[in-house]
Amino acid sequence: MTSKLDQHKLQEAYKKATNRIFFLDYDGTLAPIVEKPEDAKPSEELLKLLRSLSSDKHNNIYIISGRERKCLQEWVGNLPIGLSGEHGAFLRPNHSKTNEWRDIIKGKKIDVQWKEEILSVFKKFCDDVPQAFVEAKEYAITLHYRLSKKEDVKPKKQELREELDKLSAKYDTLDVRNGKKSLEARVSGITKGFIIREILSSIEKQEVGFVLCMGDDVTDEDMFVELAQQRQLKSIFSVTVGKKPKTSANSYLEKQSEVFNTLGSLCDVTAP
Repeated sequence: MTSKLDQHKLQEAYKKATNRIFFLDYDGTLAPIVEKPEDAKPSEELLKLLRSLSSDKHNNIYIISGRERKCLQEWVGNLPIGLSGEHGAFLRPNHSKTNEWRDIIKGKKIDVQWKEEILSVFKKFCDDVPQAFVEAKEYAITLHYRLSKKEDVKPKKQELREELDKLSAKYDTLDVRNGKKSLEARVSGITKGFIIREILSSIEKQEVGFVLCMGDDVTDEDMFVELAQQRQLKSIFSVTVGKKPKTSANSYLEKQSEVFNTLGSLCDVTAP
């Protein structure tokens, strides 16, 4: 059974470790969920917190997000942290001096011919459901309906699901995931867990003495699952934001505001 995050245990593990890595989701974790994606711009307090954490030479900070790389670069690109956009489709290494991003999809030559058909299906849903809207990224396409009324969404959801099932059967590189009042079409096999594995493959795992991974959504479960399989890592704290009935995380925080307090408390911990 998942237990509430033990703050004392977290701080003690942080204090003892000289090589630490953070995998942090953005929306719903570092920043609260908002009605419009563009309104989730980081606050000055959050930027200050990330600067403080990343200024410690023992810390390697990665934001692992579903957002476009353009957005992440604009909002937090000036910080000395690693960034991953579109759930692992893009990666900017930690302490990158050139701000150069790796295009994982292009590098693996993955076919994404399904994009136009998915866009058409999502747009039809938006025509039928007031206040639903589409967020088209470089690879992923997200359908948001958090502003729509339940009575408008429900009659159209079955029809949408049937169309998506047809496309999923047609394209083996297509993966459609449920989010918080959203659906996202993205490249199959490219997940937040995949990108964590890519990052960890480039470092000496035996030297990592502390891992903190935090996320609030179903897409973050891929990170928790991957970390549970990384037997060489020590002191792994995988934390879901909001208590979930089923999760691969080993602990939880009640609400998003506790994330800020938890990370802030680590800034005050004195390393050995």
